[in-house]
Amino acid sequence: MGKNSNKPPKEPKKRGRKSKAEKELCEPEKTRLQQQVTRPLEDNVKDLPSYCDWGSKLGSNGKPFSWCGYKLHIATGDGGVVLGAILISALLHDSQVAISLTQKVNE
Repeated sequence: MGKNSNKPPKEPKKRGRKSKAEKELCEPEKTRLQQQVTRPLEDNVKDLPSYCDWGSKLGSNGKPFSWCGYKLHIATGDGGVVLGAILISALLHDSQVAISLTQKVNE
């Protein structure tokens, strides 16, 4: 009589890659862009990070380049009239804001 005599033995996890049948059974998690299409503007803007953030990369000359800050995405009309703007974290890719900015302009 051990401590865990009431628990059934655990099945060992399968090792290696999943088979095609197993991949078809599990649904992949939706990306931010896929979720933005069906959500309202308020939810999309709340989902975007808006904090000041650090980033770095290697420049074309091989030297590191660092930055800290935000990005301001602006949608303008004819003559430079501002139709909408969204402020986000500097590390977020520009494509992640496109749908939200378009929704803001449409309102």
